[in-house]
Amino acid sequence: MGWISWDHDPSLVVLACVVCLLSVQAGIRLVARDCDDGYGERRADLRLAAGFAAFGAGVWTTMFTALAGFGPRPIGGFDIPFFLLSLLMAAFPAAVLTAVSLADKPAWPAIAGAGLLFCAGLLGIHVLSLRTLMVNTVTRPDPALLVATLLGGSLVAGFGLRRLVDRRPAQATVLLAASAMLTHLGAAAALAAPPIPQDGAPIRSLPALLGGASAILVTILWFAAAQLDRRAVEAAANEARRLKRHVEAGFEGLIFEHGGVITDANGAMLKLSGCDRHSLIGAHLPGVVKGFTLRSAPGQPSEHELLQPDGTTRPVEVLWRNGPEAGGHILAIRDLTREKTALAQLQRLASHDPLTGLPNRDHFEKALAQMLAAPGGGPLGLIYIDLDRFEGIYENFGAKASDQTLVQVARRLAAIAVNATLIARLGRDEFAVLHPMAEPGVNVQALVARLLQDIERPFEADGQTVDLTASAGIALYPEHGTTAEGLVRNAATALRRAKREGRSTWRMFEAEFGRRLHERQTLERDLAAALGNGQLTLHYQTFFNAETLEPAGCEALLRWNHPLRGRIPPAEFISLAEANGLIVPMGKWVLRTACAEAVAWDRPVTVAVNVSPAQFAEADIVGDVASVLAQTGLPPERLELEITETALMVDTRNALRMLRDLKALGVKIAMDDFGTGHSSLGNLRKFPFDKIKIDRSFISDGDDEPGAEAIVQTVIAMGNSLSLTITAEGVETSRQLAMLRSLGCTYVQGYLLARPAPPEQLRLSESHAGWLSSGPAFPVPPPAARRLAVADTG
Repeated sequence: MGWISWDHDPSLVVLACVVCLLSVQAGIRLVARDCDDGYGERRADLRLAAGFAAFGAGVWTTMFTALAGFGPRPIGGFDIPFFLLSLLMAAFPAAVLTAVSLADKPAWPAIAGAGLLFCAGLLGIHVLSLRTLMVNTVTRPDPALLVATLLGGSLVAGFGLRRLVDRRPAQATVLLAASAMLTHLGAAAALAAPPIPQDGAPIRSLPALLGGASAILVTILWFAAAQLDRRAVEAAANEARRLKRHVEAGFEGLIFEHGGVITDANGAMLKLSGCDRHSLIGAHLPGVVKGFTLRSAPGQPSEHELLQPDGTTRPVEVLWRNGPEAGGHILAIRDLTREKTALAQLQRLASHDPLTGLPNRDHFEKALAQMLAAPGGGPLGLIYIDLDRFEGIYENFGAKASDQTLVQVARRLAAIAVNATLIARLGRDEFAVLHPMAEPGVNVQALVARLLQDIERPFEADGQTVDLTASAGIALYPEHGTTAEGLVRNAATALRRAKREGRSTWRMFEAEFGRRLHERQTLERDLAAALGNGQLTLHYQTFFNAETLEPAGCEALLRWNHPLRGRIPPAEFISLAEANGLIVPMGKWVLRTACAEAVAWDRPVTVAVNVSPAQFAEADIVGDVASVLAQTGLPPERLELEITETALMVDTRNALRMLRDLKALGVKIAMDDFGTGHSSLGNLRKFPFDKIKIDRSFISDGDDEPGAEAIVQTVIAMGNSLSLTITAEGVETSRQLAMLRSLGCTYVQGYLLARPAPPEQLRLSESHAGWLSSGPAFPVPPPAARRLAVADTG
């Protein structure tokens, strides 16, 4: 300790302290600045290298200058290798400083270890500096003082590094500089004793010169570091201004908050909130973004309401993340007004008719189900309205006029049914009105009458006058149904009844009518299944040459044997097939089966097959016939197609073309049920018929009405004049047969001659030629057979 009390140069000691402060400050500024750039992004660039060099050189110069400041002592020389080692050792505390700066919030044990390494590096510089100067001293180390120096310097260095981690550069500078000076002084006292001059060797001033030169070098490094730091500050400021401009130019609102208080916001946020900057800055975040808390995970969007100055709210989406400052957060606010509006529009499109604006079927049925499920609901009347023959409006007036008409219908319904619970458009020309009833069934009937009457008033659509009528069905809750599905179904059932009974009227649902309709629908489903499971069969009724009474051909008649109901009359199921579209596949099956079975007959007579109007209009009848003939091998001249005049009237030009194509195949064409439809001489001349079939009604009436016999005579004469053959259906008495033969009829068909029979019971080799020799009185079938004949037609 006596060495410290020698004469010494105060200027060099002060210089050492100044050099230490400047170097530590420069190093900390540059290293810490580099670590802070980019909100914690770490880059080893020029500033980091400059800070590392400034700190290391400063610490080394501090030790060397301080060592030169203590009184004069002889120097034995200058050891270059140890000089270089001392410089290299200076990198050790600089590395410790850099490592702590780069560390991510190191704990106290790590900082304490770093402080110990920092002081150990300083001691290493001191020892190597002594060895560099080869001071002629007698070293008497003081271990206790050396340990105390190491621990004390480490403690001060630890606090300095802690301040560095806490971003307190001024405090860190003072503490680390103090640690360096204290370490030097303690090491000097512990490792050296007063010098003993030897042989009067001159005292050299090399340490002082080196200390001064090093101080100048450190000063230069400090100014260079300060310049770099200034540039870094300017660059950071420029970058901050650039980022500020970007933030202000953003489309989304940004809020910077700390402790629940808004500290800043961009222009988009000000516009979004409707507030000025003065009003928004300093406001509490929950008072601006309603219901927002930081409990949600960062980066996860959540929807909230943004309060407006007028008390209204705006839907927004909020994302947040931690800010650059401890306890601070950044919130991105996105306006959801357009999205919510678009979503509401989509939901309305999904639940409402875009043309009329009324609820659609799906929305109506859901709303009705909710009403019926709610407790305490009163009686309701459901009016199901259908516009009569509305497809004609589209065909005659166009799409624009039909759409305008529908819009006006919706307006008229809403104007009259002002007390209605719900009005909806269920289909193209179908509407529903749900109306409360003070007394069950009373006011709803008066309402439906007014609705239909108002619809009958002319509409002005697309500059044209449109006349329209409507039919309606009514179902009452709870009398006619307690579920939405049942109520709508029963109202639709009543509507169908109104349609069948003349249209332009309304009907109340009746359970009996519903039962019959249910049976009809069940039969329709069974008929669809019958086509594929073998329940349909063909019977054949032979028609005879009227002159010879020899078999001339057979008409194919469709039969249905229901597994539960037994035999279903053709008059009942044929109309069902025509109504639901099954008549086309059924007709194809009949054609194919009849031709295939006719090939196997023991006599090559004609097979006659009925073609429905739907089959003739929709199917490729020419292609079907050609394909069947090719597959079955039936000669075309043996096939006769019976077509009603109704099938020809839809499109006469196309019908004429198809008949000519069929004739080209070699088949024969017969006009069926002549006299019951649009029969005219012009049609007989226009279309290439081979035969006329006189409807059975004229034959059966001929016994009692002389006028009917005159009609039959006229038809036969007209056919003969046009070179057409004539077949009379429904021949059941010998008088009818005698009359037809006397009038020159070509063929006769009826129960008098043959009943319909399955193919295995056909007797085409048998004839009634023997009747001709029995005289004018032909056998008469019993009454029961005649009644069966009437019931089994078709």
